[in-house]
Amino acid sequence: MSRTRVRVAGAWVDFARGPKGDTGDQGLRGFTGPSGSGGIITGYVPGLLVAGSGGTRLYNDTGGDVTIASVRASVVTPPGGGPDTFDFNLNGTTIFTNPAHRPSIAAGALTSGLVVPDVTLWPAGQYMTVDTDLIGTSYAGANATFQIGLV
Repeated sequence: MSRTRVRVAGAWVDFARGPKGDTGDQGLRGFTGPSGSGGIITGYVPGLLVAGSGGTRLYNDTGGDVTIASVRASVVTPPGGGPDTFDFNLNGTTIFTNPAHRPSIAAGALTSGLVVPDVTLWPAGQYMTVDTDLIGTSYAGANATFQIGLV
């Protein structure tokens, strides 16, 4: 198993790169794709969702530019009364220039499914954050996982 080093909130973190479908604990973890190229970076936010800006920065410290193929948002406990909607930001600027394209989890659903962003280039050294733009009106949803698929 190989390892990937990325910078999270100013500190270097090693992420195991294992087989597709590998699972991990809370935090961020990288996975290789079936051909060994690309991969998936995941993040986990425990507890009840609260609307607001994402504070944890995930840096592209791969040494080169990468392409974002897709993103996905999922929850363990679904929102009620309305959707949970998220925005992925590169250096504080959305990668979804059309707000209608942002990952959204419908009331009662568990995932947004794969969503292709409008901006797909993630330059070396740049950081990504995830905002919670909207939460369900009768229940916010809880325990969110975010995936960034790279090629």
